[in-house]
Amino acid sequence: MDRLTINAHELFRFVSEDVHANMYILLSDVRALVVDPHPAPQALALLQEAGIAECSMLLTHEHPDHTGGVYRFQQLFHLHHFALKSYHAFTKVGILKLQF
Repeated sequence: MDRLTINAHELFRFVSEDVHANMYILLSDVRALVVDPHPAPQALALLQEAGIAECSMLLTHEHPDHTGGVYRFQQLFHLHHFALKSYHAFTKVGILKLQF
């Protein structure tokens, strides 16, 4: 896990052990933005320890190494989803398709 502090915000990078995909978490007070989630235990613990109950999620593309943690995050947190227009497969799990 890498960590960068910018003013009152903290940016964390987690790398999955199996395929070396990056996931980013931006924390600000009690809110979080999760980018390309994978089910990293360290990341889930970080959010729970920070008291995060609600997250926003950004999926940059639909490859499994960038979406593998969606279901686990849905189980643990109230999610606000953001995705690219091409996310037809994820509409079943409630991810919003945005028009760019």
